[in-house]
Amino acid sequence: MAKKKTSRKKTATKEKTGKKDKKAKKAKDEKKSGSKVKKSAKKTHDPAMREIMIAEAAYYRWEQSGYVVGLELEHWLQAEQDIDSMLKG
Repeated sequence: MAKKKTSRKKTATKEKTGKKDKKAKKAKDEKKSGSKVKKSAKKTHDPAMREIMIAEAAYYRWEQSGYVVGLELEHWLQAEQDIDSMLKG
């Protein structure tokens, strides 16, 4: 009977060690392949929220310019570029 208890403990230890080994191997593989970076790059943002952020940034650019009329498109495009680069992070 003592042997069975010992073998169970060994088996349980092997299972725990096996899980740790798999996690370590996965982390090592991700580090090599850079898949963690790829996962964050794949992260998508809500298009409606992105548009709100761009609109606010464009408004602040317009405000900083002294409310000059006729530069709306330039303000919008620059704000779009700024927000997209921020979201890519």
